[in-house]
Amino acid sequence: MQPTSTSLNHDGIWSGYFDINGRGNFQFNALYVGNDLIAFSPDAKVSYRGSVQFAEDKYHSEMDMYLLTNGAFFDKVTLNGTVVSPGRIEAEFLTHDAQDKGQLTLEQNKALYEQATLMDKIADKWIFYHGFTISKFSIDERGYLDGADTNGCGYEGEVSLIDKRYNAYRIKLLINSCAEMDGVYQGMGYLLSSVATDDTFNIQVYKDGWSLYLPIVRDTSPTERSSNPA
Repeated sequence: MQPTSTSLNHDGIWSGYFDINGRGNFQFNALYVGNDLIAFSPDAKVSYRGSVQFAEDKYHSEMDMYLLTNGAFFDKVTLNGTVVSPGRIEAEFLTHDAQDKGQLTLEQNKALYEQATLMDKIADKWIFYHGFTISKFSIDERGYLDGADTNGCGYEGEVSLIDKRYNAYRIKLLINSCAEMDGVYQGMGYLLSSVATDDTFNIQVYKDGWSLYLPIVRDTSPTERSSNPA
């Protein structure tokens, strides 16, 4: 879907908090590019994929919801609200099946989003720990990605630039040898600075009924050394 003229002003990385039926607050982080969005809540243990529209000062979003624990789809949510001031959204939401409702407040992080993207920023070895599972990935200067995890799942795909002026990437990922998770996933990602500068690549990809949330970090573990003496 092509971005609308009004949505372009709201492209970026947004973060904030929401309640669920008065309980919370729960953290919410999102990337908006045109009408497309990815988002996640580490507190509620949910990831999201969907669409977002802005018209004048009105905000509307429709999202599918997935469990962070196993990646399974479980509900949909509709949000309606207002851009109350530049870079600030206040909205109300209602989930379709559970009928949970609450309020969401978001702030735009322009400093994080308005950073030039270069392939050499992500060309590296990466690692992700998920419970007892360890996943390792390699991304080269052309954006080719491959990897595997300790459960035997294999990964290969491509990371590409959306607009080199901004911190956002398109991602296509093929998963194999991973039972029901097998298939082609598509999504987006962006770089974060957790402990060191640009040390985390936040990836979220989806296919029908499934999601994969991968906040991978640079693999700084020592490389294997030869057992032969120098």
